Amino acid sequence: MTSLAHRVRLILTLLAALSLGLAACSPVALHAWWSESSARAQGFAPARLSLAHGGQLAYREAGHGPTLLLIHGFGGNGLLHWRRSMSELVEQYHVVTPDLLGFGDSHAPGPLTLDAQVDALIALIEARRLGEVRVAGISYGGFVALELARRLPLSVRRVVLINSPGPIYQAADLRALERRAQVRSVDELFVPRTPAELRRLIGMTRTQPVDASDWLLDDMLARYYRGHETGMLELLHDLQASQARYSQRLLDARPASAVVWSEGDAVFPPPLGRLLAEHLQAPMILVENAGHSLLADQPAMAVQALRLALSMPLDPSRTVRLGPTDAPMGP
Repeated sequence: MTSLAHRVRLILTLLAALSLGLAACSPVALHAWWSESSARAQGFAPARLSLAHGGQLAYREAGHGPTLLLIHGFGGNGLLHWRRSMSELVEQYHVVTPDLLGFGDSHAPGPLTLDAQVDALIALIEARRLGEVRVAGISYGGFVALELARRLPLSVRRVVLINSPGPIYQAADLRALERRAQVRSVDELFVPRTPAELRRLIGMTRTQPVDASDWLLDDMLARYYRGHETGMLELLHDLQASQARYSQRLLDARPASAVVWSEGDAVFPPPLGRLLAEHLQAPMILVENAGHSLLADQPAMAVQALRLALSMPLDPSRTVRLGPTDAPMGP
């Protein structure tokens, strides 16, 4: 529960910002400022780690207890994806939320690959002396989480995979996604360049209606996509070109895992989640009334699912279904 002091600090900060004219900023910039202010009030000050071969990894951390590494998906940054989860889970965990390379304030001089992402996270774990960690990854972040667990089997205690099929994803699944999205390649879907393309991506990833004007969508593109297109395309092409190699490596790794899946996921439909849970011999949590962007569609249920996935016995025969009445109401 958010403390009274925390709420007061946020109100005072908001009033100060309004007096400086921040209300005249773009809606997306104002939302980002509010998220940043809220995170700072809970101790999540932004930090930077210089990487050995150049570039930097941006991250935020706060809290006490077991370390929980939250790895975001494609687009945006760690705070955009995980803000609500961070604010809730920091009461139980030492939460670390990085921006993956090519997103937010993280960058590297070389080609962006899955291996480069994991190299950077290992550098963060070593630099911060995090020791044993629990890792949750959503969508692309799940691929990163599994590879991190493969490379650090003694450090990663548990992996929570959210709407992320990992090694069981095949070329045929990719072609099926392109047909569902009516695009020639996934580049067109995941690296939008126009408001119409971003509206299509939102429609594929959300089950909750999102009514946004072209002006607002262009504002979102300006903040989270423009200037990042090259790196995002590198990451997509790396996954496709190295799919067989990555899948084989990950098939050989079966870390202690729990699988969380949205029942309305149109990007990676639930049958993929069931196959992944069977392969990993992991319990599965199905979340109702949510699409691929679970953290945005159902933030309260996403936190509930995360807490359960991090604490439940890893019984592969167990499937749990969460609906709106199962998640506590929050601010």
